[in-house]
Amino acid sequence: MRASELGRDDDYLQGVYGQDEYVTIQWYRAGLEASRSVVRIVRPLHGTVGTGFVLPGDALHPQWKNRSVVVTNFHVANRHGVWPGRAPSDLRVVFEDNGAQVGIREVLWESPYCTPGTNPPSSYDTAILLLDLQSIPAPSYQISTGPPPNLTDRVYVIGYPLGNELAFSLNDNTVVGVNNSLLHYRAPTRKGSSGSPVFDDEWRLVGLHHAGGTELPRLDQPGATHAANEGLMIDAIRAHLMATDLTAPAGAP
Repeated sequence: MRASELGRDDDYLQGVYGQDEYVTIQWYRAGLEASRSVVRIVRPLHGTVGTGFVLPGDALHPQWKNRSVVVTNFHVANRHGVWPGRAPSDLRVVFEDNGAQVGIREVLWESPYCTPGTNPPSSYDTAILLLDLQSIPAPSYQISTGPPPNLTDRVYVIGYPLGNELAFSLNDNTVVGVNNSLLHYRAPTRKGSSGSPVFDDEWRLVGLHHAGGTELPRLDQPGATHAANEGLMIDAIRAHLMATDLTAPAGAP
């Protein structure tokens, strides 16, 4: 083919042949910036037990204005060390940027573990931690204020799978189920990913990863199952918090 003929078909020399397309360097940079507010939760002499992430306190409840908090799962950290979680005195929080181990001052609020696939969830497998740290840099990401992700949208999980280095789940990450409380997705996770943030494709926070299974009850077909991971919608956690008496005795759901 002559060079003069190439202009007759603009697509002749390029194409997209699968479901994945390219993303920009700005998109990758936004993801890297988001990762700075993802923390490792450790037992000092026993390694990583889970993941957490930073939020401004008033993003979850106005009573926590001017505080930065760390969000993780109840089955990672809780007030009384309910198994497999650990009490705050047994744990430290490590920021990726400096590696310093920071103590947990208190659990501001918690909601017990619930079995994956419970629809609607009976509780939210969440712990909100206040750290022994005067100043925590605000995260770059925002909580999504739009509708939940759609089926076939992509979500992205950042955490510490198997307690190894901080890692991104970027592949096979399609949303396969969604409602106002729960999000099911294919994004790969492993032990240690519990408490990871779940982001949409604009790096907005949409969920808190907590579990998964090869026969997870589907959200759209009662009685049917699928292989998927499950996150708790951050808007549902926030709505539940807003309806909760924060002066109730410790341990109230």
